[in-house]
Amino acid sequence: MIFTNRKISALFVVLALVVSMTSCSWAEYYDEGHSGSATDPYIIDTNADLVMLRDRVNKGTESADFYYKLGADLNISQTTNWEAIGTDSHPFSGHFDGNNLSIHVNISRGGGIASLFGTVSASDYVVKNLKVSGNLNGRYSAGIANKLNNGTIDNCSFSGTMSFSRYWNDDGYIGGIVQSMTNGEIKNCTMSGTIDAPSGYNSNREDFGGIVAIMTGGTIDNCKVEGCWRDCWLCSNR
Repeated sequence: MIFTNRKISALFVVLALVVSMTSCSWAEYYDEGHSGSATDPYIIDTNADLVMLRDRVNKGTESADFYYKLGADLNISQTTNWEAIGTDSHPFSGHFDGNNLSIHVNISRGGGIASLFGTVSASDYVVKNLKVSGNLNGRYSAGIANKLNNGTIDNCSFSGTMSFSRYWNDDGYIGGIVQSMTNGEIKNCTMSGTIDAPSGYNSNREDFGGIVAIMTGGTIDNCKVEGCWRDCWLCSNR
């Protein structure tokens, strides 16, 4: 086959475009150019990065002990069917530094989990310096994480509205920072906003807390609640 100069030039242009498009696509991946170590954390600065982190963790393909750092304020409020980062089978076991930036959410999960993080379990820092704002509605709602089995949530906050959708006789739980805590530590955290439950709630089947809804272990230190739910006593730092 004989190539003319014009054909060769066109071929190089096409190859250059392919390489350029591949580079741009790859650059969106949070591990591009970073090792995920304490001194060189993965940078989460797009919604696509956050979704990729969630998918890797939830599928069990992300190794534990990686470090992540939020690089920009994010808004995932258009993702109303957001699935939380970390499951019981594949919990989030990394180190997430919010860098004092914010993630705005609008999570409506009906009878499911309405929270940015799902199950969190690690022995070192887990989530810190993170601000979450927006609206949460689900059978299990929490400002930062649905479950804290181990590790630390430090200097985090939620501002907005949390609500519980009643599904027949299902139980429901709302925690300003964490829904269920079995171990670890929550410190220097703030919940500000409204915890709203359906009328005629059954206190034997539903539990609400300004910081934690259900706590069977671990510690809470220097946390505060700004805001209230109807009778106010439910907004205690328990």
